[in-house]
This record gives sequence, C-alpha cells and structure tokens, in this order.
Amino acid sequence: MSPNSDQTINKIQLEDLQDFNNLDIRKLLTESELVQEADVISEADYEAVKLRSEVLLSRSTEPLSVEAALLAAYVDRMQITESIGLEALKDLPNKTLRAMFYVETKVVFTEEELDLFKSSPLSVADWTSQRINLK
Repeated sequence: MSPNSDQTINKIQLEDLQDFNNLDIRKLLTESELVQEADVISEADYEAVKLRSEVLLSRSTEPLSVEAALLAAYVDRMQITESIGLEALKDLPNKTLRAMFYVETKVVFTEEELDLFKSSPLSVADWTSQRINLK
C-alpha cells in the first residue's frame, strides 16, 4: 500500500525523494559519516531505505527533509539487520535521531530529550519507553 502524498505535510519532499538514486543516497550517508567509503550497501538496503523514507515522510505530522528521512530510514534498516550498535546511534545528529524516534514512537522529542538519550546508559527501547511514560 503506497502512502497517499496528497494528504501529507511533506508532499513536496515525497516528490523530491523520487529524484534520489542510490549514488545520491550513498553520498548523503557518507557525508553524514554513517558509512565509510569501503562499506558495502546492498541493492536491497537501498530499496528498503527509500521505501522506509517514503513511509516516514507520508506519516510525519511535521515538516521533515528528504535527507532526514533517508538518514532515519538507513538507521532503521541497520537496526533491523543488526548492523549498528547503541554507541553509534548516540553519535547521530539530533535531526536524524528525532526522525528515527518518530518512526518508532510517533512522538517528537525535544533537543534536550535527545541530548538526554545520548548521555543515557539505557537501550533505545528502554529510553523511549521511559520518556513516553513521562509525557
């Protein structure tokens, strides 16, 4: 089922996402220091990242850049394939973390909350559970 871009705040971003090819995504991930030049990204990973980005953009209730959606989708993919650890997640930019957490929880965390996550010894699941219970 394809997201309905006519009813989303990120309609333009959804259209712009279609212009991103694998090389563009690779460049973004490299510039964001999520991947190194020698890292291998499979065709299935690229496809999953684009599809997840589309879902993220279509379901977001706040404006979200294509780049933030792609970064969050990549992190999500790496978590699913168990290719990224907690410490690496804590090094991500807040914009990427915010998008990632939104995908998982439908809650938009503040800068202060994201900084708390980065300094917390808790796992992502434990931290988000505690934060949501406090809201």
